[in-house]
Order: sequence, then C-alpha cells, then structure tokens
Amino acid sequence: MDYTIKIGGEAGQGILTIGDTLARLFARSGYHVFTHQDYESRIRGGHNIYQIRVADQPVMASRNGIDILVVLDSATIPLHEKELTTDGLIVYDAAAT
Repeated sequence: MDYTIKIGGEAGQGILTIGDTLARLFARSGYHVFTHQDYESRIRGGHNIYQIRVADQPVMASRNGIDILVVLDSATIPLHEKELTTDGLIVYDAAAT
C-alpha cells in the first residue's frame, strides 16, 4: 500500500491541523508517513497545501501523483487535478461550490 493525499485550500482554513492530525493517525496505526507542506501565503486567503504519503513500507520522500485530493477552496481543483493518478479521487463539499 502506498497512497498520497493532498489537502489544498486557503491559508487559515486549518490545512496544517488537518494534515498533522491525519499524519499522526496513520503513524499511530503503524504506517510509514512522509509529509510535505507548501505555504504560498501565511495571510488568510493565499493557497496552501499539505501532502501526506502513507505506506506500509518505509518512505523517505514524496512521489509523483495524488491518490486523494481534499479540496477546501475553489482554487484547489484547477491547480492540482492534473496531478491525480488514474484512479485518483477528489473529496469536496458540493454544496459549498
């Protein structure tokens, strides 16, 4: 098993909290985890991402392709959908779009 989850949204939406919580959950469940954060802006409104790679074998870096894209703002899909794997999923709130 080897999956990459990317969470994207505006600064101030709790992306770091969500990413850290998921990474800890996977690590405490016995999986190997590698995380990467990208902050375009620390000011509320700028686009930020948190990427988690979770695997059943040791991982030392990110990999190409996103298996699950978690969308918290309207900019995330156009910015990152091209990174989805063939079977990749997009998770978003349809009522909020």
